[in-house]
Parts: sequence; structure tokens; C-alpha cells
Amino acid sequence: MEAIANNIEFDLYKTLYLIKTNDDLFSVYEMGISDSLDETLFYIKNNSLSEGVYGYLHEIFTSIILVEEKYLSIYNSINHSYETPKQIEVTFDIFKTLHMIKSNKDLLEVFNMEVLIDIQTVITTAKNSLLSDKTLEYIKGLYGIIVDNESYLEQYLKLTNNIAPVQVELTEEEFQIPRRYGRKRILLDIENQNGISTNAQLASLENNRLKNLYVLIDRRLIKKMLNNDNKLSDEDCIKISLEIKSFEKKIIDIIKKK
Repeated sequence: MEAIANNIEFDLYKTLYLIKTNDDLFSVYEMGISDSLDETLFYIKNNSLSEGVYGYLHEIFTSIILVEEKYLSIYNSINHSYETPKQIEVTFDIFKTLHMIKSNKDLLEVFNMEVLIDIQTVITTAKNSLLSDKTLEYIKGLYGIIVDNESYLEQYLKLTNNIAPVQVELTEEEFQIPRRYGRKRILLDIENQNGISTNAQLASLENNRLKNLYVLIDRRLIKKMLNNDNKLSDEDCIKISLEIKSFEKKIIDIIKKK
């Protein structure tokens, strides 16, 4: 092992294990090393690894794993070598895994690096079988961290089977509505629901368009009032006023609902 500047040691076995369990890192591995992972492991065990392969693995470690926080968190969680046999048979359970992520600060931090939807929404989406394949695969990757960490695994095994999300009515103090929930965030939500959008999401997308229209109209009116723009006629201004009043009448009863 070789100590580096930030006191995190380069471990060939841990690096190889992380490459084995991550498609992106494996793609980088394949670009520079023609041997299979098992062949490279064999050379490591027999102290016959070439300097070129060692250097390339070290480069993956220093330029990607140490730089990318999501990889570094996983690397630090690995407490066994590339092929340590698991003594206990463990099966993947989506709700037990999500429960572990939600209740563990470090796992939740890694989760939030990749998934932009809050964990409770993901749990609800999983209950309705609407998780995207991409999100599901990432959760399975975190399950791999849980299984590989002795402390996490012990907690996972203590959980009862088929933990499902319970629908709880939160008080206003417990549930903080985000100040902004823009178009990009909504589209990501829909993507993580396998492209199936709710009526609320569709309405919110239209509401975002309405906000954009407001900004455009507001700028035009300000220019008109300051006599810097002649694009809006008096008739245009009257029409804007009438349309807004008409829209308000149609929507006011919905807005007043409690």
C-alpha cells in the first residue's frame, strides 16, 4: 500500500473491487488494460503485476476515485478485498435498502450525489413500482456498499422483511415545501417515474411556462411605461388586462381550496 497526500491509502484490491462493481470505472479500466479483472487479480496475488498495469490502476485511483466524491465514499466503505467470500446469504430488498439509506447520514449523502429526488419521494415511487431503471441500479449499487460493510450489513439483517413506506400525514412544521421546484426538477421526477407523469406535474410544467410569460410581459410593460418601447400598443395593454382578469376568474375557486 502507498500513502498519498490526503492520507487515503492506495489499495489495489479495493480499487479493483470498485472497478468491478462500477460500469463507468470498468469502462476506463478496459481502455487501458487488456487483461480481465480476474487475470489482473491473479497477477496481484502472485506479485507479478506489470508496472504499466500498476501505474494505470494507480492513475484511476488518484485521478478519478480520489477526485469524485461518490467513488471516494464507496471506496472508504469497502472493508474487504476483491474476492472476500460472504459468509451470510443476503438478498436485495428495495425497501430495506431505502430504509438503510434514509436512516444513515453517509449513505444518504452518497445517494443525494446522484439522485436529485428526495429519499421519501423515491420510497413512495418504489412502492408504486415506478422507479426508473437508472435509479434502481444506483440503489442496488448502494446495497452493495451495505453488504460490503460489516456494520451496515448487521443493521440490514436486523430489519424485518418487506419494509414498506407508511403513508403519514405530515404537519406543516414537519413538511417543508421547497421554495423553488423548477422545470428541470419536474422533468427529472418524471424520468425517475419511467416517463409517467402525474396531473400535478403536468400542471406544474404549465405553471412554469406561465411564470416565464409573466417575466416577459412584465419587462414589456415596464419599457412601455418608461417610454422605452413602442412594441406594445394601448390595445395590447387592454387585452393583457382583460385576459389576466378572465384567467383569474376561472382559477380563483381552485386557488381558494384548503
